[in-house]
Amino acid sequence: MALSVIRDAMEHLAQGNPVAEYGWRWLAGRAPGSSGPLTLIHGDFRVGNLLVTPDRLTGVLDWEFTHVGDPLEDLAWPLVRDWRFGNDALRVGGVGRLDDYLAAYQGATGHTVDRAALRWWEVLGNLRWAVFCHAQAERHLSGQDRSVELASLGRKAAEMEWELLDLIRQEEAA
Repeated sequence: MALSVIRDAMEHLAQGNPVAEYGWRWLAGRAPGSSGPLTLIHGDFRVGNLLVTPDRLTGVLDWEFTHVGDPLEDLAWPLVRDWRFGNDALRVGGVGRLDDYLAAYQGATGHTVDRAALRWWEVLGNLRWAVFCHAQAERHLSGQDRSVELASLGRKAAEMEWELLDLIRQEEAA
């Protein structure tokens, strides 16, 4: 997802957000080049959108965010903090280790993953989800669509903002 889409979403929110602004500027100044040819990507590739049996993957749900983009966008999306459901020790959707995940990806595709570029996409994913959580909460707060689920997403935004700041801190310390 392009930074411009996130910028547009940020500008449509009723309140300014210093964490989102800081994250957006940090990302804008460090955008990696493409990791390879642009491909069709899912746009919401995470454990919650996978159908699995004990033996194999049987389906992938929710294709409404599909677009042409950098494959690292999909590869990084399951690393977003919210998709770990509190199991932060397993960074890949709360169910897997990053090294195993990347080894499987590299084995299946033959592409070596640039970890710095993947980290950039992970920071972007946390920013994206934080901004969209704020937007969902605003739908509730404005009265447009009263919903406990939408209201609760406003609180989830703070977790993504914390993760965003922590990931940036780690990158700056390296």
